[in-house]
Amino acid sequence: MLRLLEDKEKVSNIFRTARIQGLDTFEGLMLFGKDCCYIVDGFTLLCNREIHDIDSLPPESFDPILPSTTAANCSMSRNIRQSSKIFYEDIREIHKRRYLLQPIALEIFCGNGQNYLLSFPQKVRNKVFQKVTTMATQIAR
Repeated sequence: MLRLLEDKEKVSNIFRTARIQGLDTFEGLMLFGKDCCYIVDGFTLLCNREIHDIDSLPPESFDPILPSTTAANCSMSRNIRQSSKIFYEDIREIHKRRYLLQPIALEIFCGNGQNYLLSFPQKVRNKVFQKVTTMATQIAR
């Protein structure tokens, strides 16, 4: 996972997240660096603060952020992995969203037209929102 980071990048915060794309969800991590944040599918943060590949863990060893609705969805997320690097200066808007009728999601809009719908554990969403708004100075207020 370190290969995905910029040279000499220091990660200040790591949060568990689920990237939502259409009807599919992809469990992963959101990492905050100095100039950008990273969204990396296929990894999780355990209670002891260790980062592990989700495929190498038995399903009962961690609690998913979102419940899996189908077995096909679960197997699909293991095959397709995406990593994204979002420079703070590219973030134009961020909005708190509801997902599955719960206030657990954020939607991030970038200047290049990309957007990300991310779900977090309920107690974490507002912390991530504050972190993004602090780091991204280009956000329209």
